Amino acid sequence: MKMTEKTYSRPTIPFPATEYTARLARLRRRLVTEKLDAVLVEDAVNRYYLTGFEASNGVLCVSAADEPVFLTDFRYLESARQAIPFARCARLVAGVSRYEPLAAQARRQHWRRVGVDGTAGGAPQASRNQTLPAVTAWTSCQESLNRLRQVKSPRELAALRRAIAMNDRVFATALPQIRPGMTEWAIRVLLRAEMDRVSQGESFDTIVAIGTHASHCHHHPSLRPWRRGQGLLLDMGVKVDGYCADMTRVVFYGPPSPRLREIYQVVLAANRRAIAGVRAGLSGDAADRLARQVIEKAGYGRYFGHGLGHGLGLQVHDPGSLRPKGEERLAEGMVVTIEPGIYLPGVGGVRIEDVVVLRRHGCELLTRTPKELLVL
Repeated sequence: MKMTEKTYSRPTIPFPATEYTARLARLRRRLVTEKLDAVLVEDAVNRYYLTGFEASNGVLCVSAADEPVFLTDFRYLESARQAIPFARCARLVAGVSRYEPLAAQARRQHWRRVGVDGTAGGAPQASRNQTLPAVTAWTSCQESLNRLRQVKSPRELAALRRAIAMNDRVFATALPQIRPGMTEWAIRVLLRAEMDRVSQGESFDTIVAIGTHASHCHHHPSLRPWRRGQGLLLDMGVKVDGYCADMTRVVFYGPPSPRLREIYQVVLAANRRAIAGVRAGLSGDAADRLARQVIEKAGYGRYFGHGLGHGLGLQVHDPGSLRPKGEERLAEGMVVTIEPGIYLPGVGGVRIEDVVVLRRHGCELLTRTPKELLVL
C-alpha cells in the first residue's frame, strides 16, 4: 500500500448533528407507538449511537415531551456539552442517585411508563424505583433500540463501506508478508500493526489459527508455526469512524490434504449459495438454511455449529442474526455477515466470511477479497 493512499489512522470523526437528531426522532416515534413517556438509555453503545459521544458513564433521557437530557459525571461534562448541542447536559454527583436530575421532569410530565435498555433488574432498578416513585411500569426498550440500529443510514453504510474496503486492503498488504515458519502470534502482530497504520485498529481480537487449531472457531493465537500442508485461518476486521469490518479467509502453505480441499469447496459453495439467496424479508432461520443445506448435503452438517451470520455496525456483533430457529425477519438496509464453516477436530477448519447489505430482492456484496482456494 502506498503511503500516498488514503488511510483512516486518525481519531474517529463523528457524524453531523443531524444524523443523531434523526435517530432521536425515530426513537421518539417509537415512544408514541409503545405508549412510553420516556426512555432511559444507559448502555454505552446505545448512548453512542444516539449522541455520537463516547463516555464510560452516563444516562441519556429521551422523553416524548421535552429535549433530550444527557447526564454524566465531572470527567465528561464539559466535553459532552461541546459534543451534544442538541441535548441538555447535566452533572451526575457522587453519592446522589443518578436519576435524581430527572425527578422534577418526571413529576412535571407525569411519567408513568418508562423504557430502559438492557435489563431492568438489580441495583439500578431499585434506585429508579426510589427516585422516580410515580413510574408504575418499567419496560425494556432494548428490542426497539436494536431495530433502530439494525437498519443502517446512508452515512452508516458509507462508514461501513470504508471499513470493509480498508480491511480488504490490509489483507492484501499483509498476506505477502506472511512467511512459512511464522507463528500464529507473529502473524497476529503483523496484522494488528497494519490495521493500526491505516485505520482505528481492530474491531475485535484478530483470530489466527494454523492447522488443526482452525477447528476451534474462536482460537486464541499461540506460538504454533505455519508448516507445509497446513491451512491458515485469518478472521480480522478494522474500525473506521466507529464502524466495524469483519472477514475470514483460509489460505494454505503447500497443497492441502484431499479432506481439507473438499471441505473448502463445500464451504465456498455454501457461502455463494447464501449470498445468491439472502434478502430482506427472510427469517433468520430461512437465511441460515440457504448455506446449511449445502453443508448438510455434503455430510458435514454436525460440523457447522454456529449461525450463518450476524449484524455488523458499531459492534462486530451488532443486533440481528442469521441462525437456526431465528424467527425475526431480516430488514432492508441491514448489514450482515455471511460466514458458513466446517470444523473437523484433529483435522482443521474452514470458514469463509463476507459482508453484505440486505435489499428487498437480494443483497449487495461489500467484501472484495477473493475467496477461491489459495495455495502459497
